[in-house]
Amino acid sequence: MNRAKRILLLLVRTTAVGVTVGGCRGGAPTVVPQYESAEPAYQPRESSGSTFDQYAIAALDVEATRTRYLSAVSFTPDQQRKVIAEMNQPMARIRAASVRPCEYEFRAREPFAPVPFLAGWRLIGRAMAWQTAATAQSGNLDAAIDTALAATRFGFDLTQGDAMAANLGCTIINDVRVAMLPALPQLSQAQLYRLAQGLKGAAARGPNLADCARYEARQSLVAAQFTYDAARKGDLQPFHTRLGAPGDNIAQQLESLRSNDAELAAFMEKYAREARQMAAIYVKAATLPASDRRQLMPDPPRSKGRPWRILAQNFIDTPARIQPIFDRTLARTRMWIIAAMLERSRRKGEPFPLDLRKFSEAVRTDPYSGGDFGYQNDGLDYKLYANGDNLTADAGDSDEAGLAPDLTLEKLPPYPVYTAPPPIPKEATTVKPQQPAPTATPPGPKVKFSVQSAPSG
Repeated sequence: MNRAKRILLLLVRTTAVGVTVGGCRGGAPTVVPQYESAEPAYQPRESSGSTFDQYAIAALDVEATRTRYLSAVSFTPDQQRKVIAEMNQPMARIRAASVRPCEYEFRAREPFAPVPFLAGWRLIGRAMAWQTAATAQSGNLDAAIDTALAATRFGFDLTQGDAMAANLGCTIINDVRVAMLPALPQLSQAQLYRLAQGLKGAAARGPNLADCARYEARQSLVAAQFTYDAARKGDLQPFHTRLGAPGDNIAQQLESLRSNDAELAAFMEKYAREARQMAAIYVKAATLPASDRRQLMPDPPRSKGRPWRILAQNFIDTPARIQPIFDRTLARTRMWIIAAMLERSRRKGEPFPLDLRKFSEAVRTDPYSGGDFGYQNDGLDYKLYANGDNLTADAGDSDEAGLAPDLTLEKLPPYPVYTAPPPIPKEATTVKPQQPAPTATPPGPKVKFSVQSAPSG
C-alpha cells in the first residue's frame, strides 16, 4: 500500500465512534467516545533494505551504545571529535541509505511518550554537522560536501514525519548549512555546481508539511482518547508533571467532570471536533505559501470560551508551530542553492543574472510569498532575500541573524584558507650514525736527543 492510500485510510479511521455504557448514577446510558488508539512502535528490519529502516537501525545503534552523549546539550571541541570518531558506522549507514528515496513509517503514540529513534537521530545529525565543519576546515572540501549533502537529505526525509521528527529534520539541515557555508568561497567551480545540484535534489524530498499535518491530526485524536480514559480512571498525574501550571488547570477541570460521564464525553467531543476542523485546515495550509495561509486560519478570538484550550495548544496546534520553522529552513536551503550558483558565475567571470529566471521555479520560489525570492544586483554584488515572517518585502533589510524583517542567508566569516604544513626536510628525518668523540693520545716514553758534529773531510 502506498503512502497516499495509507494516510487516507488512517484519516478515515479518526472518525469518532462510541460504545454505550450505563449512565451516571442510574441515568440514561452514555455513549463513550472512541477516537483513536496508539500503535506499537515501528520495528525496523535489517533485511528490508528500506531507507527508513536503515535510518531507524542507525538510531537504535546509537541509543544502545552512546548513552552518555544522548542527553548532553553542549559539547567541547574534544568531545565533538570523540563523538565523530565513535559515530563513523552509524553515519556511514545514514549516508548510504540517504541516496535512495525514503518513506517515513509513522506510528501514532500516546501523549508524553518518547518519540522512537529521535534521540539517536539527534546525535547523528550533530555528528554530521561537526564532521562537515571539521573536514571543510582541514581542506578536504569534497568530503565536506559529501557529508553536508547526506545530512541535508536525511534532514528533509525526517520532515516527512510528525512534528517532533520534522522539527529535528529542520535542525539538522540548518546546522549542516551553518557548518558548510563558511567554506563556500574556497569551493571550486565544479564543487559549487555539485553542491548546488545535490541541495536541489535534497530539497525536493520535502516540499511541504502536509504529511506532518495528517500525522498530527491522528496524534490529536489519540490525545483525546488518552485524556478521556485518564479522566475516567482518575489518573491525571501526567498532565501535572508534563504540562506544568497549565497542566494543573486542565487536570483540575477534568477531575471536576469525572463524576458525570455525559459531561466528560461532551467536553472531549468538543475538543475532538476542533481537532478535526483544524486538521483539515493545517493539511491544506501546508501546500500553500505563507501569504495564503492567513485566509484559512480562524480568527484569533476562537481561543475564548474554549475550556479545552490547554489540550488544543499541546495536541492540536503543533503544525502551526512547526510550519514557520520549515518555511525558514526551506527558504534558506533554496537561497543557498542560488548563492552557490551565483558564486560559480563570479568565478567564471560571468556577470550576475539580471533576475532569477535562470533557476527553476522549485528553486527560486519564496515559501513566504509564493513568488520569486527578492533579488537585487549592482554588477559587483547582489542581495538575495525572502519576505520573512512579516510577509512583506523590505528590500533585503535584515538583522545580524538574517531573520527579520526579511530572511537572508546567515552572514558567516569564511574559514581560513587551509594550508598544509610544510614538509619536513629529508635531512632532518635522516639519523646520522654518531661518531665517537675524539680522545687525547696518551703520552709515550720520553726520548733524549743529542747533536753530533758532522765528520770532517
